[in-house]
Amino acid sequence: MNQLERGLLLLCSDLGDETIRPLSFAQYRALRKKVREMGIGNSNPDKAVEPSDLVRLGYDQPAAEWIVRLLDRDAQLDRYLQRAAAYGIVPVTQWSPDYPVRMLQNLGDLCPPVLFCFGDCTLLRQPGVSLVGSRKLLPSGRQFASRVGQLAAQESLTLISGGAVGADSTAQNTCLQAGGTVLSFLAESLLQHAAHPIPDGMLLCSETGFTLPFSPQRAISRNRLIHAMGLRTFVAQTSAGTGGTFRGTVENLSHGWSPVFVHADGSEGARLLCLRGAIPVPLHRLQTLRGAYAGQPALPASYAL
Repeated sequence: MNQLERGLLLLCSDLGDETIRPLSFAQYRALRKKVREMGIGNSNPDKAVEPSDLVRLGYDQPAAEWIVRLLDRDAQLDRYLQRAAAYGIVPVTQWSPDYPVRMLQNLGDLCPPVLFCFGDCTLLRQPGVSLVGSRKLLPSGRQFASRVGQLAAQESLTLISGGAVGADSTAQNTCLQAGGTVLSFLAESLLQHAAHPIPDGMLLCSETGFTLPFSPQRAISRNRLIHAMGLRTFVAQTSAGTGGTFRGTVENLSHGWSPVFVHADGSEGARLLCLRGAIPVPLHRLQTLRGAYAGQPALPASYAL
């Protein structure tokens, strides 16, 4: 890992400390731009950054001290990376060639500065489709999620989801059983998964850090990663107006991260998503994930990310 990546991790990762508030990627980019413009460190690259340096850049004293505190964690970073390596967890920063281009293109400053990954990191650069849906599935919703997982495997598309019970796990398990590949963005600690082998063809990712436990905020945050990574997003089942599936899909429709196809199950949630631009797909018509639906062109047989 080069110094640029170390600096990004120091500033933008919690390093396992829930009391630390790291910089967002937008804040990191703004800081880096100011440092370059002011030429801080050019005459003496090894000089430690002082709060006074940051005050010169326009930061107030508390913000300057906060940034210096983040940077003054070299020993903690080394321990954190050693612990990750012991579990086979790999950090992929925005300066890494493995970082997904599609995520950068779709999310911009909303991208996570670093992804901690366990499994097959090549899946970050493979074409895929996203699947979201409720945790408590009706039988028809379970059939839809399972069908998406099966078709993803058949059509050599990585299934992108969130690893939660319900729609996520149904689609992921079906895809893996059919010989497909799965990229899962988690809202909980990677450690509980890295302690055990995972199936071949699977990659688990967590943003910012790899040790923090589940929280509703992390679950909401990771939804944007799922929607932004897929060439298309399929919604197996959703409540109406509430819940992470509905809110995450509305956010996608607002930003246009990926075309949304919702299970036409007659529910109020599906109707509301269609009013916002989602395309309804009845279960019996879900014969391909690459095909044309309601004016959306078919995906090409091969797609380079």
